[in-house]
Amino acid sequence: MTLLSNCANCINHCCRRPLISEQEIQNIENKYNITLELSNNETQHLTKIYKNRIKGPICQLLGEHGCILNYEDKPVICKIYPWIPYQFVPPAWELLLDVTRCDKASQDWTLTYLTVKKEFNKIIDLDPAWQL
Repeated sequence: MTLLSNCANCINHCCRRPLISEQEIQNIENKYNITLELSNNETQHLTKIYKNRIKGPICQLLGEHGCILNYEDKPVICKIYPWIPYQFVPPAWELLLDVTRCDKASQDWTLTYLTVKKEFNKIIDLDPAWQL
């Protein structure tokens, strides 16, 4: 998978209580030998896939120089942020741009959308949890 660099000027604005799936929790805890502190996903958004959030005001996986995870191990939400998956008419997924936490949202978001959408489609095609 290609590294999507939407946030070259920012390290942690999106890293606040990210959504995480059960499979992502298991993969991260096993590979990195850590135990994540979790809280419930209190929103109604994506609850069939994401029942948990990483607890804390800032993500526990955030280190001094950004996320401690290798790109391929990051939760889907982290890989595609500031794009948020949404189902207006199931089973099709769309991506909504969330720049509410972005201080430097000056990129070509149209080009970024096309790149992120292509990568997101690859992810959901391979993961049965997204086949709602």
